[in-house]
Amino acid sequence: FRTADVRALARCPRLRTLWYLDLDANNLGTTAVRELVRGFKGWCPPILWLTHNRISDAGAAALATRKAAAGLRVLHLKHNAMTDSGVRALLD
Repeated sequence: FRTADVRALARCPRLRTLWYLDLDANNLGTTAVRELVRGFKGWCPPILWLTHNRISDAGAAALATRKAAAGLRVLHLKHNAMTDSGVRALLD
């Protein structure tokens, strides 16, 4: 995926009906994550898998600071570029 692809996905009205979103191994970076969480607006799928991407601490912070992300029940981020700082931001 490119960032433009994620932007289009995030703006799709059907996204609001998903309960599980798997974007593993799509080479997503921080900019793509920001577009995705912007598209969530006030809601996000309760289960979000983003493994094997390029998500950095800044991407983790983008997820952590969106109110919609508070609805997450499962967030899978292994094999990304995050450090302990990004993990702490998500846990806080």
